[in-house]
Amino acid sequence: MPKGYLVANIRVKDPEIFKKFSQTALPIIEQYGGKILHAALMPIVMRAMCLVS
Repeated sequence: MPKGYLVANIRVKDPEIFKKFSQTALPIIEQYGGKILHAALMPIVMRAMCLVS
């Protein structure tokens, strides 16, 4: 099966509800062969210039 990536920017308003969601979602993600590659509370925003000739 082809691989894909999901990039999400999630704003959590209720940490307790998000914690319950995370505990429920991770087993489902793993069940289908998925994995979390990176998660951060304070992500680093990087910008790059693309020069096309």
